[in-house]
Amino acid sequence: EAAADRIRKELAGAAALAVEIVHDSEWVGANYTDVGTVEVRELDLADLDSVRSFAAKFLEEECPLHYLICNAGKMAPPFRQTKQGYETQWAINHLGHFLLSSLLTEKLDETAGRTEEGTRLVVLTSQSHQLGQMHWDRGFLNYKEDYDP
Repeated sequence: EAAADRIRKELAGAAALAVEIVHDSEWVGANYTDVGTVEVRELDLADLDSVRSFAAKFLEEECPLHYLICNAGKMAPPFRQTKQGYETQWAINHLGHFLLSSLLTEKLDETAGRTEEGTRLVVLTSQSHQLGQMHWDRGFLNYKEDYDP
């Protein structure tokens, strides 16, 4: 059982509402049989405008935010750039999560001030970073020549 499935089951069994963010709502229908108290919403982490829009809508609802779990990832896609011009894997795995957590940090802090349990920001990753290496001489972002994710 994948970690995401275990987390989803735990959240669905909780008394509170859990919001799971997905890139493709059609995927949900094909892969979820029972989401319980998990509300599914779309967000494209590769599109920073989508991230900003999602965060703004969430903040308008004025509901507490106890946990923000960043667990999306893209592994070894062909070279593509996002609408904002970033390499897709970098945008989804890092920039999108960073922007989302930055936009929602104040809500986490606000919620923490109203509860004894506190709040958590959890960023999950894989061990794939051990397989690669940084090529500092090539420039950090959007290196197109010899692209090898």
